[in-house]
Amino acid sequence: MTDLAEYRRQLQKRWYDLGLYSSATLADYINQNAERFPDAYIAFESGAHPDRLTYSQALAQSRKIAAAMHSLGISQGDRVAIQLPSWSEAMLVSQACILLGAVIVSVTGILGESEVEFIVNDAEARLLFIPGQWRNRDYRDMVGQILARTGVEQVVVVDAHAPEGALAWPEFVSRAGNDFPPATAGADEVVMQIYTSGTTARPKGVLHSHNSLASEVKSAKAYLGDRLDLSVLNPWPFGHIASFMPFVRFWMEGVNCVVTDKWDADYVARLVAEHQIGSTSGVPYFLSSMVEAADAQNIDISCMSNYATGATNVPPELIRLCNERGMFCYRMYGSTEHPTVTSGYAGDPLEKCIATDGRCMPGCEVRIVDEQGAALSQGEEGEVAIIGPDQFLGYSDPARNQSAFTADGWFLTGDIGRVDSEGYLTITDRKKDIIIRGGENISSREVEECILSHPSVAAAAAIAMPDMKLGEKVCIYVECKPGNSLTITDVVEHFSAQKVAKQKTPEFLRLIEEMPRTATGKINKQILRKLLKTEQDSISG
Repeated sequence: MTDLAEYRRQLQKRWYDLGLYSSATLADYINQNAERFPDAYIAFESGAHPDRLTYSQALAQSRKIAAAMHSLGISQGDRVAIQLPSWSEAMLVSQACILLGAVIVSVTGILGESEVEFIVNDAEARLLFIPGQWRNRDYRDMVGQILARTGVEQVVVVDAHAPEGALAWPEFVSRAGNDFPPATAGADEVVMQIYTSGTTARPKGVLHSHNSLASEVKSAKAYLGDRLDLSVLNPWPFGHIASFMPFVRFWMEGVNCVVTDKWDADYVARLVAEHQIGSTSGVPYFLSSMVEAADAQNIDISCMSNYATGATNVPPELIRLCNERGMFCYRMYGSTEHPTVTSGYAGDPLEKCIATDGRCMPGCEVRIVDEQGAALSQGEEGEVAIIGPDQFLGYSDPARNQSAFTADGWFLTGDIGRVDSEGYLTITDRKKDIIIRGGENISSREVEECILSHPSVAAAAAIAMPDMKLGEKVCIYVECKPGNSLTITDVVEHFSAQKVAKQKTPEFLRLIEEMPRTATGKINKQILRKLLKTEQDSISG
């Protein structure tokens, strides 16, 4: 069998041959494109921390930040952790790291002290950037613990004031010298170390190269068609891989970019109209609430012509409605480890956009495998294994790579899916999100997609309810549309009409006023499971 490292080299050669890889680094793109796109802008539309920068202004400021980091002893290959909201400083510090050759360690703003401590130690970060105060939390409170219990040598607080041992932003910037040594790293070297959410274990450090991130942008023609110049809305929180890719598009293609640090549908609808935003991505909740807000406020968002959605169940009628309104709306599949594996393509039939997660992006491949890793036939369901140019290099902990990849280099996603005769992938479930009723696996996603087609349902989440006899039964949490209601009888009748197997029909219904959601808009099933457990404990007690 081919050595894994040799197999990876063969893949890289293929991607170079396809033009998806090149010798250019992100630093090269940033430096070269300042003359091409001097007036392209990136706007940070935060109520408390707004900013707007042209390409030239962003480059000048990031160079100053790179010089300031260099004055603190940061050089090529050093890890710099950034735990900031989606503010201009998050992008500028990231850009400065690229110019200096330091590795970006991206940390989501919601993580607490213990999680940040783990990440900066795991990454061996020398420098950490944090906000002063954000969303009723004062991040300065953790400075002492971070300095005492990690290898971080300096904390920079993006605020006018910093506690003892840390640098306030103005003082940090004032330390910038006249110059800094430019990055010399190659395009296949690590530029970012970004961490997964770690819901069931410690967060995993995901290593991306200049080429893995740049190839994602080069593949965008698949879903944007000839509209590569569409301005972009970035609604994702910094620290999420989806929040970083619009920055890369700004650097590589000079497209205007608008960034928000929270989701407010009314506000976002107005931003779309004001900036004439043409493209974005987000979970279905982002899309539906934006459209509803625009309609309610009579805001013209017809400029929004391209919307990629996914990461959770997508109501079929939502995609149908948006496409009927002239917005190309489609599903997309990816992860922190591999940002975009499949996507709807410009010109795809509506039913494919509704019912599948699209086709492989240029250079990407999907293989469906069984529990033993053997390839399954077309149409059969199994674990999704993938390779592609925007796939990560591996985890920061090499031991994790042993179970993450097959012997011949395919990444095992932990997702269950199937591929049809035309090459369209459909994700049907997560291996760890299966309800096992009487020994039979039930796809929670399939249950959710069925109930989402009910006219009264706005959002739904299926989870396992422990059962003494069958092991687990199907419980479904439902958020109804305004003015609507639902009973368990309605649910049973709906599943029967949809001709869904009886054992997949929910046996318990819990109505909830508003679904708990993560920072990225996904339904937080962990909270729902705790609610259900509390309810059962009170009954048994």
